[in-house]
Amino acid sequence: MTTRDCHKVVRWFRRSLGLREWTINLAIGESGPPGRDIDGDPGRLGQCWPELRAKTATIWVSPDRCRLAGIDPIRVLCHELWHVCLCEAGVENAGDDRSECLWDQLDPILCEAYTHKCQT
Repeated sequence: MTTRDCHKVVRWFRRSLGLREWTINLAIGESGPPGRDIDGDPGRLGQCWPELRAKTATIWVSPDRCRLAGIDPIRVLCHELWHVCLCEAGVENAGDDRSECLWDQLDPILCEAYTHKCQT
């Protein structure tokens, strides 16, 4: 997964889910984005910091950690993008176990839709 691949996913996501007014900043790599804490958790694969009023989000994904965990980094990116979508919809983004389980169930749907778009 390259940074270019990630930007393609984000562009498709914003267009397909009606979030064109959102600015989504990506940080791809081992360390989180400047000024953002990744909780010092070495098992964390990605994180999203959405700001509803500003319509901005910063998303961090670690491709190396994803590879070690055997998880496709694009799927992690999709998971984090759901946080943006549901923030826009007014759903609490507390990151609690219940909401994270919902996001985990939705990840494959978004990934499959994106993959299908790429195959047609």
